[in-house]
Amino acid sequence: MMQRRSGKSLIEIVVVLSTMTVIMALSITTLFLVMRADSFGMTSLAVTSNRARLSRQFRSDVHAAQSASLVPATDSDSQQLSLLHADATVVMYEAANNSVRRTRQQGDDVLSRETFPLSKGDARFTVDEEAGWLRLVHNPQPNIPAVSSSGGPTLPALHIEARLGSDHRHIVRTDNSPDDTDSNR
Repeated sequence: MMQRRSGKSLIEIVVVLSTMTVIMALSITTLFLVMRADSFGMTSLAVTSNRARLSRQFRSDVHAAQSASLVPATDSDSQQLSLLHADATVVMYEAANNSVRRTRQQGDDVLSRETFPLSKGDARFTVDEEAGWLRLVHNPQPNIPAVSSSGGPTLPALHIEARLGSDHRHIVRTDNSPDDTDSNR
């Protein structure tokens, strides 16, 4: 009479180890892709937040300004915009080195400095003196990923427009007539 063994065969152990190896490889790949997507998401959020801050600050400064002028830059890669406010403060915007730098000063005293990093590309200011519009346009370089060199979403062009000395959202009505938004309430 033969006795039956109560162990596992070598083939069963090899099959289990092979299956576990495949599962581990798939798990590591999935984990890497999730971490990369998280990195893209965090960077994209930071870039979008930075662009929104620049938009708000630029519009606010232009609305508060009495006059604006393009200032000749010291080097060919940068462009400067000077905004003169009613309280004699001057806000200078300089587009250079893939960023926009904002400097607020009164006389020779620098009151604040702020830098808004942008992706690689061309940032330019335009002044429409006749209509009073100022524009900041940033065109990212084509085929340059917004997040990293390994791929990811590319940024659309950034267009910021503001009217010098006035904010269309805060126009005071003098005729007491309801506007279109009041009739929809």
